[in-house]
Amino acid sequence: MIKVKFDLLQMYFEDNDITVYAISKVTGISAQALNNFKARSFTGGERVTNRITGLHVQKIAEALAKNPGKVFNDLIYLENEVMLSLEELKENAKNWRMNGDSPEDVTTSIYPIIEEQWENKVIQSFLKAYMKEFIKDEWRL
Repeated sequence: MIKVKFDLLQMYFEDNDITVYAISKVTGISAQALNNFKARSFTGGERVTNRITGLHVQKIAEALAKNPGKVFNDLIYLENEVMLSLEELKENAKNWRMNGDSPEDVTTSIYPIIEEQWENKVIQSFLKAYMKEFIKDEWRL
């Protein structure tokens, strides 16, 4: 079982060049609460207790001077894009494995793809960590 933290809000904040601290100051939502939110539930992810609510989206939108609907749509879009990228990377890794490539070769090949596809360092970090675990699991290391 692969356990890598998926932090959609951190990814979104980095895309908008703002820190959790700055959002916290403007919204009144504590930085700790923002760090604990699990926004994964937007498109049917796992059930969580610290789910972000409409009120939180509204406050984040105010802090970013955006419409709440736009923020919500951006979060859904970002999550879908990251998940789609992850599925493509997993498929590539499986194909390379079937071709007899070593885990090291696959890792060496996948990391530059991630870096080229995503400028967002939080997304890069998530995808790299996830793929490292996926490759270990796939090759039973």
